[in-house]
Amino acid sequence: MEKKNFLNFASKRILKYEIIAFLAIIVMLWLDEILDLPHFILGADPTPINWREALFETVIIAIIGGAISYINGLFMAQYFILKKNEIRTKVRENRLKDINKTLGVVHHNVNNLANMFQIIGIKAKKSEQIDSVLLGKLEKTIFSVKDEMTKLAELEEQAKEDTFEIEF
Repeated sequence: MEKKNFLNFASKRILKYEIIAFLAIIVMLWLDEILDLPHFILGADPTPINWREALFETVIIAIIGGAISYINGLFMAQYFILKKNEIRTKVRENRLKDINKTLGVVHHNVNNLANMFQIIGIKAKKSEQIDSVLLGKLEKTIFSVKDEMTKLAELEEQAKEDTFEIEF
């Protein structure tokens, strides 16, 4: 995975403000050099324009600003990777809870089904008539088990599709 994909709008905006701040520092440096601000604001002795010093300071500030922005961009990319993985982990935990609930319902329905088959077996051995209420419950339980198993299969399929790798 490419880390740049994880930089969202907010992190790009933060980087933009960082760059603007460093550019503002460079502009203030040049305004100070050209207008001699300490002379006008604080009453200091006037100084001549030293463009070599201003150029040197501009290069140093630009290098520091670029390095800070680059490192901050890497940290934000890592942060958003971790955030995305945290969200996926919560989704997986919720899916696991759903699977466990569904398994509980399936287990309960299968037990009911087994009990009904026992009752039907006992009645069949005794040659008793099997009433329609018992058959209705049996049919309802069979469909319930089928529905829950379908739901379980869908949840398991979603869990398989939600695999991902963490890259740092």
